[in-house]
Amino acid sequence: MARLLYTFALEGRSWVTRLHPMTMATLVLSVAIVAFSTLHLGVLGATLLVLLLFMVVGRLPTRTTLAPMVLILPLCFFITLIQTLARPEGIVASWNLLGREITISAVGFILGLRITLRVVLLAMILTIFFTVVHPAKFTKALCDLRVPFKYAYSFTLALRFLPLMLEELATIKNAQQSRGYDIDQVNPFLRVFRIFPLMVPLVLIALRRASTIALALDLRAFDARPDRTFFVDVNRGPLDLGLRAVGLSAAAVVLIAAIAGWL
Repeated sequence: MARLLYTFALEGRSWVTRLHPMTMATLVLSVAIVAFSTLHLGVLGATLLVLLLFMVVGRLPTRTTLAPMVLILPLCFFITLIQTLARPEGIVASWNLLGREITISAVGFILGLRITLRVVLLAMILTIFFTVVHPAKFTKALCDLRVPFKYAYSFTLALRFLPLMLEELATIKNAQQSRGYDIDQVNPFLRVFRIFPLMVPLVLIALRRASTIALALDLRAFDARPDRTFFVDVNRGPLDLGLRAVGLSAAAVVLIAAIAGWL
């Protein structure tokens, strides 16, 4: 799991990894604007197809890029379920359960699918961003935008910290399973509550690791000098300008259409 996010960017096996980091950040912003501007199935579906095409053209590793989608499937299921049971419009079926009426709403089901598609879009574009952006290059790009180095480095340090925590979570889960505590074999509704014994050691390990990192940075006089040098450089080419223009233009069109009530 620790190789999930930015290993592909470090290997540099695709032209996508050579894009300017701010280009990918612009695409993330554009997809976020589209996702939050409308719940139109056609627009969200077209955006999803564009992201899938971007993955194919960029020769991104499909298995690792789409792996986080499995983690959000339970969330998407509960979103759709809640909307289906809670919406009072478009009731297609109902029955009495223990003295309480349970209804199935077609309108709520469609709304749940739309929200699910929005969540999938956001998760996919963020996963693509973390997969193709080199952490050191992203730090350099942020510094070029006059962001103080300590804040720029803190953000990219989080990119390295997250996969380590995912690896620790897998280790804790395996340790608990060896003791007979297996959350994979229980009811999906009970799995949410049984995950808490995994979170306690994970939080303690995260605090301990963060303390170690902070001590190591202090010992190396982190941010003691305002001038910094970088062993990597970032260049902006015509393709970067084109992708930024296309992404922002599409986001602006969708936003204006949503405000005007056309979507």
